[in-house]
Formats: sequence, structure tokens, C-alpha cells
Amino acid sequence: MIPTLIGVATILLGFWLLLRRGPMELLCATLAFNLLDGSAGVILTSLGGSSIPPGRIMLGFLALSCFTLVKQDSALFRRAIADNVWMVIFCIYSFVGAFLLPRIFQQSIDVFPLRPIGMRHQFDTIPLFFTSQNITTAVYLVGTGLAALCCYIAVTRSKNLNPIITAAVWITVTHAVLGILGVALRGTPWDQVVEFFRNGAYSQVDQRTRNFIRINGIMPEPSIYADFGIAWFILCFELWLRHIRPLATGLAAALMAVVLMLSTSSTAYVGFAGYAVILLCRAALMPSYLRADKLIAIGAIALFCVAFVALLLIASSEAAQAFEEMIRQMTVEKANSDSGLQRAFWARQGLDAFMVSYGLGIGAGSFRSSSIITAILGGMGVVGIVSFLAYILKVIWPQSDVPTGSREADIADALGWTAVASLVPAILTQASPDPGVDFACFAGIAIALKSRAAILNLTFDRAVRIQAPAVRRPTGWRHVSR
Repeated sequence: MIPTLIGVATILLGFWLLLRRGPMELLCATLAFNLLDGSAGVILTSLGGSSIPPGRIMLGFLALSCFTLVKQDSALFRRAIADNVWMVIFCIYSFVGAFLLPRIFQQSIDVFPLRPIGMRHQFDTIPLFFTSQNITTAVYLVGTGLAALCCYIAVTRSKNLNPIITAAVWITVTHAVLGILGVALRGTPWDQVVEFFRNGAYSQVDQRTRNFIRINGIMPEPSIYADFGIAWFILCFELWLRHIRPLATGLAAALMAVVLMLSTSSTAYVGFAGYAVILLCRAALMPSYLRADKLIAIGAIALFCVAFVALLLIASSEAAQAFEEMIRQMTVEKANSDSGLQRAFWARQGLDAFMVSYGLGIGAGSFRSSSIITAILGGMGVVGIVSFLAYILKVIWPQSDVPTGSREADIADALGWTAVASLVPAILTQASPDPGVDFACFAGIAIALKSRAAILNLTFDRAVRIQAPAVRRPTGWRHVSR
């Protein structure tokens, strides 16, 4: 285990926040350090050079901070487990299955491994056996479950929710600016700064599409940049819809949307399309937060973007041709490309593994998929997919005892829909069954806010019912003598 310079800085900051600040600050720091997803905080030499990103290190300090709260109030931990029970089941089964299932079904199926070393062809496979990637994926999934529980505990005991909103705005803006700088300063000393942060044990990819430089910021590749960006765009947009810090959240969402549209990443376009479908379905129910001024603003921005792109393409025929070719390669021709055929092959592995293992799964991290759904089906079987879908329903299902229109309810609703909508790209691109720390944090915070709002509403109702005893009035005429 070798800490990097980034890891040392993360550890020092984590200790300072643990000693001087509270769980809410550590929660925001954990979310912020997920920006360094392409970085290595610690390199695990015993696991073939696998690395732990700084966000997971900061998550450990958040867990230590929450442990002190649990020592003071053990009922808080029981409530966290009860409200996140489906995520707990999902992670426990994944952890146990990652160690047992590859050994039970060893050599019963040929798979493309999660970390292909020595693979020469895109359709090469090897017999199933237990590898270090099973350990790595199991640890990551435990971290995901721990993130949901810690976020639940931190938010439940916090009285101020403003740091979450502030963190969302700054993370979104920072991610967008890093993407812009990566393109604008390409070929300058800025490249050395980017390479310093891209030191993780991942495939660090720089891609071009004809004359377009694909945006990846300090992330390993454009698809990961878009996947992270679409989640934070959705959160800021959902907060803006509910008129929560509308100027800051609206500008952050608009900036992130522009960068993602220019990223030439099919992950971003799929994310936008999937979120648009979700948004339209919800709009049909006419929610109270969907005001007329919001609809007018969305329509005006959409018309402006369409007009701007149209004028740009009309002004330059070469730009129009290059843009059309780029869009065709990233969308229509994607399915027939080598990448598209390879992703379809990886997705079928999950279905084959589900059938071979009789619905038990062959273990998390045993194979590479191209969809989180098939990765869960093939890796964790029926238990994994049922518990995961049940947790998603828990996140977005409205509670009848939570008053609508309150600030906490609005933030909870925004975070819940962000957690679900952020999975749209993962349905078509995810290699492993891990939904990620961001999803777990969004979901844990949303469930905690709903639970807290329900408790406050119940307490208020009880206080209203408690009234002073009424004074008995005389039932008949009273004789008054002088």
C-alpha cells in the first residue's frame, strides 16, 4: 500500500476536518473529492497495482465522524439500517458473492474479465476464476453501501442543509471549468497539471473525433467525465426547478449543460435523452414546483441553443460537415462500430452468467459488462437485482407523512430523482455492478431528509393535538342571592 502525493494531501485534510469540523463538512468533502475519480490516493501493490481514489479515502474519514455520532445515539444507526435495508442487502450479498460465487462456478463459463490483461482481441474470453478484481469490486461495493449509511447519519444530525446546496454548485462549476480548460489549454503546461491528477490505475484515454477534441477534464476518459457531469447537472437543475438558490443552481446547471453538449460524448447525449423522458413523465402529473416561469425559461434556452447551433452550421459548411460526421459516428453508427459490437458482446455475458449460475450470479467483478443491469444480473443474480430495484423505489417513492412544499421535502425530492436519473448512462455503459458513491450519497441524503421531515411533521401534529383542558361550564341556571 503506497500513498501518493494526492493521497497524503487528502489524508491531512481528512484529519483536519475530522478534528475541527463535523460530519456535514466531511460529507461535502467526500462529494467534492469524487472530482478526482481519475486519481490514485493509495496504490495497492498486493492487488496488482489497483488504486483507491481520494474520494474513497475521504469517505473513510466521514465514516469515523459518523461513528462518534452512533456511539452517542445507537438508535440512529438502527434507523439508518432500517431505512437503507435494501442497499445493505445488496452490498452484503455482493461482498459475500464476490468471494464465493466465482469459486462455486469456476470454469463453468468463459468471460471477458473486468480488467483485461493480455487480451489481444475484443471478443477474447478466459475461463471464470477468482481474481483480484473480485476483491476490488467487493470493497468498492462495501464503500458504496457505507456512503449511503454515512450520508443518512450525517444529514439526520445536521441542522443546516445549505452546505449541500453550496457543494453542489461548486462541484458542478468546477467540473465544467476543468473540461473547458482541458480543451482551451491543450498543448500548454496545463497538460502536465492534468497528467498529475490522472495517475490512477485506469485506462487514461485522450480522444479526438475528426477536428473535435473530446472533453475529459481530469477524468480518465470522456464517457466518465460525461457520466459524472450529467449527475451534477441534474441535481442543480432539479434544485433550480424547485426555486432553491435559483440563480446559483440555474447558472451552474446551464454551464454544465453547455459543456456536456460540446463534449461529443454519447454518454452525455444518452443521459440528456433519458432525463428528458423522466422529466416529461413527471411534468404530465403537473407537480406543484413546475411553475410557468420555469417552463418559459426552459423553452427560451432550448430555442436559443437550437438557433445558435443552426447559425454556426450555416456560417461554416466545413464545420457543418464535421459536426454531422461526428454526430453520426457517436450515435447512428455506434451500434455497428467495433466499440458497439464489443459492448453488445459484454452485455450478453451478464445474461449468460445469470442462466449458467441459476439466478445466483457468478460474483461481482468476475466479468466486464456494458450495462449496470446486466452486470448486476450476471454478478449477483436475483437477490442483487431485486434489492437494487427495491432501493430505487424507496428513494423516489413519496412518503404520505411528509408535507409537500417544505424546503426539506423539495431538497429530498431533488436528490432522489437525481440519484435515479444519474443511472441512465450506467444502463448503457457501466462495466461493473457498483452504482457508485455519488448515487449512494444522493440516495442516502434523500431518504434521510424524508425520514427527518416525517418525524418533524409527526412531532408537530402531536404538539397541535395537546391542548389545555377546557374549563367546565355550568349546565343549569345558577341562583344568585344578594
